[in-house]
Amino acid sequence: MRNHKLSFVEDASIEPFIFDVQYYTLHKYGYAPDPSASAGNNYVCDLDALQKNDAISIYNIPQHEQKKRKIEKKETEKEEANGHEENLNKVELQNPASDTWKVLDCASQGCQGQQRSLLYTEEIGAHLEWPHEGRVCNKVLPKTGAFDIVSKDGYKGENLDTETGQVISTFSTGKIPYVVRLNPDDNKQNILLAGMSDKKIVQWDMNTGQVTQEYDQHLRAVNNITFVDNNRRFVTSSDDKSLRVWEFGILVVIKYIREPHMHSMPSISLHPSTNYLAALSLDDQILMYSTRDKFQLNKKKIFSGHIVAGYACQVNFSLNGRSVMSGDGEGKCWFWDWKTRKVFRTLKCHEGVCIGCEWHLLEQSKVATCGWDGLVKYW
Repeated sequence: MRNHKLSFVEDASIEPFIFDVQYYTLHKYGYAPDPSASAGNNYVCDLDALQKNDAISIYNIPQHEQKKRKIEKKETEKEEANGHEENLNKVELQNPASDTWKVLDCASQGCQGQQRSLLYTEEIGAHLEWPHEGRVCNKVLPKTGAFDIVSKDGYKGENLDTETGQVISTFSTGKIPYVVRLNPDDNKQNILLAGMSDKKIVQWDMNTGQVTQEYDQHLRAVNNITFVDNNRRFVTSSDDKSLRVWEFGILVVIKYIREPHMHSMPSISLHPSTNYLAALSLDDQILMYSTRDKFQLNKKKIFSGHIVAGYACQVNFSLNGRSVMSGDGEGKCWFWDWKTRKVFRTLKCHEGVCIGCEWHLLEQSKVATCGWDGLVKYW
């Protein structure tokens, strides 16, 4: 027994089968054996359900009882469906944005893309026009949401107010910033990293506007910056076809990844478990690298099938980490299963390149895509 910040933690050994029985019984019926009881039939949680079900577990239900419950469940569902269909509106039933459609389609909560797009047909409520000149390369929103950092082709980064769109401050070294990232730590939201066209990663203090560090090891323009290992390190990719791992605040590369067969990896995303990095390789593959000390390539987790055709299409994950998705050069959005590496869905999203894709933070089966046809679609 040892102290914990929330309670006490005690080491214990239990058979996997027994653990599964107790776990699924608790989620199915609402009760389970008391793990702190040394002897006796002591239970916790819903004692009324315990008496109603005669203390049965998920694995000792008699077969005749299982058949009886299945028949009752089917009859109940059929009666509810028949009673509900009388009041259904056909227009609402076909509209994916209606409450009726959501109720009837809530059986599966997995991360499966729906084969339809939800587009706005009414007037947009507000439009914010920011004073940009040139193409926007990259942007990042801090945790406070009070301002926006935008990099563009105009050789500078801009700090914008999200409410008014006014430029608060600008940062420039005379080179094009291809990617900008803020340190994710709450107490370092003023630290800005920018990957430049002159092979450098420049670190700014936005409070003072001064350059505090310059990471200079790449041989060509820097394409991506991704923080790993509790934000103590970050990984950068470049047109020099290499990956480099840096200790934040230290100018020395702690890991250099370069092989003769490697291609440029312009898009990198962190797995929700933070144990893997997904890197989009321009040889039409998505490679997985471990974020542990060795940062090795996981050869058992290589996803292929899409045609990137030299574009920096975004690679991303579902919130539970079970699905991988990426756009491609033909306007499609591809979805792979994390365990099997098989393609389970493709969507023709755009005419031309599908350059970006993001999973919805709350609704697990919906994604947003953007392409070079100038459209943002919600699927």
